[in-house]
Amino acid sequence: MKGWKEKYLSQAGREVLIKSIAQAIPTYTMQCFSVLMSILDEVEMLCRNVFWGQKREERKINWVALENLYIPKKQGGLGFQNMRSFNRALLAKQAWRILTKEDSLMEKVLKGKYFPNTSFMDAKIASNSSYTWSSIMSARDVLSKGIRKILGNGASIDIWKDPWVSTLPNFYVLSS
Repeated sequence: MKGWKEKYLSQAGREVLIKSIAQAIPTYTMQCFSVLMSILDEVEMLCRNVFWGQKREERKINWVALENLYIPKKQGGLGFQNMRSFNRALLAKQAWRILTKEDSLMEKVLKGKYFPNTSFMDAKIASNSSYTWSSIMSARDVLSKGIRKILGNGASIDIWKDPWVSTLPNFYVLSS
């Protein structure tokens, strides 16, 4: 069965193989942990090699620029996952769940252990924090770039710490 992928799979078949298996398998791990960049780079390199039909040390021409591999197909790219961005997005999704699902078991456990007296956005990373908590916290900045506060009755508003005005640096009101 040696060389089966070159004999039996077209380039479209290799694309489906990569997207459905090689890029899907690490999804669970990537939503719990910040995977080392060197590992993500290696996975991406292996996916590119399979896609272009490269074997071992063989060099083949890559007919599409590297950055175009990650552009969605609708925009003229090939639609492969950028593993670094995907890892951060999955961790940010966990952070969003902690922020919005206050009745979830995950939020209750993490709040009890890591931020019992503060909000998730103000929580700190202690030196003895678990790798999962540190990983989720590393993606918190993804949320802070787009998160906005609903005013409600105004009881939880902090005019000096909350992001307010989009034309100001970091959206914060500056005191004189």
